[in-house]
Amino acid sequence: MNANLFHNDYKNIQLPFYLTALSTVIANADKATTRGAELQLDWSPSGKNRLFASAGLLDTKIDRYAGQSTLEGNKLARSPAFSAAAGFIFSPDDRFELGADVRYSDTYYSDVLNAARGKVDPYAVVNAQVAYDLGQARLFFSVRNLLNSGMPILIYQGASAAADYATILEPRKVLGGIEFKF
Repeated sequence: MNANLFHNDYKNIQLPFYLTALSTVIANADKATTRGAELQLDWSPSGKNRLFASAGLLDTKIDRYAGQSTLEGNKLARSPAFSAAAGFIFSPDDRFELGADVRYSDTYYSDVLNAARGKVDPYAVVNAQVAYDLGQARLFFSVRNLLNSGMPILIYQGASAAADYATILEPRKVLGGIEFKF
C-alpha cells in the first residue's frame, strides 16, 4: 500500500493558454494551490498473480492573477477531481497469463479559462492482455482501448462551437508477437 497527501502553494505559476493545437502562450499567475490524496494498493498472492488499484483526489485553484482577475477561483487545466485505476494479472501455472485493467478520469477543463465548451466529460479506458511462456520464448496478445472509446481528452476552443476541435483517446490498438530471451 502506498499513500500520499499533498498541499502545494505556487507563486508565479506558469499557465498555458492554447491559441490552437500548435500554438500556446504561457503566462504567470501570481498564486495557485493544489491539494489532494492518492492511494495505491498492490497485492501479489502468489507467483505472477497480482491485483492492483489506485485512486486520487485533486483540488486545484488559481488564487491570484493580477490583470486577469476573471481567472481567480478557476481550476488548473487538465486536473480531474477524481481518478482511479484497477486491474489484475492471473497466472494459474506461471506459463499462461491473463490480465486486464481499467483507468477512469473524472471531468476536467481543458484550459484555465474553465469554459463550458472546453469541459472534458468523464471517461474510462479498458486494456487487456494474454500471454503464454514457452521458456525462451513468450507469445503475447494485447488490446489497448479495448472498447475503442473515442472520447475527447483535450478540447481546443475555436472562435465558435463549430470551430472547436479535440484530441481524442488513441483508437483501439491490437498487438501480438513473440518475445525471445537469450
